[in-house]
Amino acid sequence: MSKFFMRKNIFFPGIALLCAISAYFLQVHMFLNGDVGSLLFDTRLFLKGGTYLNNFLETNPPMIFIIYSPVIFFEKWTALNIVLVMRIYIILTALFSIGLSNFLLKKIIKPSDDVLRYVILLGLLFSFLLLPACEFGQREHFFIMLVMPYLFTVVIAAQQQKINKGLACLIAVMAALGIGMKPYFLAPFILVELYLMVVRKNIFSGWRFLPLAIVSLLSIYLIWVFIGYPTYIYQMLPLISDLYFISIKTSWSTFLANVSVSYCFFVAIACLFIFNKIKKYRILVGVLLWAFIGMVVAVVIPRAGWYYHILPAIILSVVLLLLYIFIIFSSNQKYVLKKDGYLALFVTMMVPLYIFLIATHFGLAVKKHSYLNQLIAYIQTEKKPPSIYCFSANTTGDCFTLVYSAHSVYAGRYPFFWWLQGLQLIEKKGKLPIQIKKDKKFLIDAVADDLDQNRPDWLIINTSDAKATLKNNFNFINYFSQNKKFYEAWKPYHYYKKVGVFAIYQRSDGNVS
Repeated sequence: MSKFFMRKNIFFPGIALLCAISAYFLQVHMFLNGDVGSLLFDTRLFLKGGTYLNNFLETNPPMIFIIYSPVIFFEKWTALNIVLVMRIYIILTALFSIGLSNFLLKKIIKPSDDVLRYVILLGLLFSFLLLPACEFGQREHFFIMLVMPYLFTVVIAAQQQKINKGLACLIAVMAALGIGMKPYFLAPFILVELYLMVVRKNIFSGWRFLPLAIVSLLSIYLIWVFIGYPTYIYQMLPLISDLYFISIKTSWSTFLANVSVSYCFFVAIACLFIFNKIKKYRILVGVLLWAFIGMVVAVVIPRAGWYYHILPAIILSVVLLLLYIFIIFSSNQKYVLKKDGYLALFVTMMVPLYIFLIATHFGLAVKKHSYLNQLIAYIQTEKKPPSIYCFSANTTGDCFTLVYSAHSVYAGRYPFFWWLQGLQLIEKKGKLPIQIKKDKKFLIDAVADDLDQNRPDWLIINTSDAKATLKNNFNFINYFSQNKKFYEAWKPYHYYKKVGVFAIYQRSDGNVS
């Protein structure tokens, strides 16, 4: 029956449509991811001519604004809700990537193994549309969707086949957009190209149109950033280097204790030492394996252990797993693996499903039980949604959930105080270096300028966040008020009320409607 559906081109499109609908309705029952909401907000400012420091203090380089731009344009043209547009955009990006991958896989998979092509495509459908769960639309999610077709072109190149130049240009643009979001996204690209050199026994195998086009596009992008957004290069990057990375980097013990991280290391070891006896489709397996290892490297470099950082590696592990299962059970050899190999395969198969269930449960539970629901309900009783500024040390999920769920206006430049935890860690060591003192003054001055110029109606302080992320007795206002400029800017604000874990301070100079 399934062969009939495949033959009639009904089976896979039907499953793809079902997954797309399921993904949409799953996301409807979750808040829009805070990072995604923050970056959409900054993308709008970026398209209006906004710049780093003056209009937003965002840690990401501008490539993400380019990727999110179609959402802003389409929302403007249609007047549809931006959250709806964003979710549709992500789903269409996923389906386009899978469709392109399907075209390329037809050049890689033998017609006699056509079921394998469908198995891989089904794995991509699950991975692109459902596995991200509460991290739907994150940078790493877009990265793997945009880069996946490029990985299949490397297999085609290793098999001495060619693809149409126009198609190659499209794939190069997609890959450059993905890789350009973060510097460590270069790791999979470099490892895969090195693997191709080994396979073809030719150090000049990288001198193909596709990788040269990707490198050229990334070079043009880098020059554009240097010329058009020098404040990001010369002011934001030093701040990020001094204060951001030290706050997100966890200890090795904590990092490796993360289930998703330890799973990825397990998969890498299993692939290299247990499954390496499998010969069928060795080049396809090799390209995906080295891309997977590159993505693990991209997780190790920042060593944050966040789920969305690990997502590309988990997605590739799913595809690798399905490949191994098909090859093993379609082999004529009675015993391809020893017992420990089958055990490893079983464990590897179960963990992504477990991770999906946990991430989905978390996303659903947050929307159902979050204290933000109380705040959203309270704001909706106001005649006019207040402009807001959130004091949070580690999440974009407060203000930007309110922006999109309660239609509040965001009145600040920070997605959150990403620098505060790093600054606290340095202050614990003793006297601050001169440059860090300058950084601290600049960053708190920026908060004061936001209060003076944007005059937010409400300051919302997540008291639970302060206790969990910083010292138990940490007080945002007392800490910031050591800065004279902030102290003056704070004067119009007075304690208003507490809603859940959120303390609200209201501006009392006639700014509130």
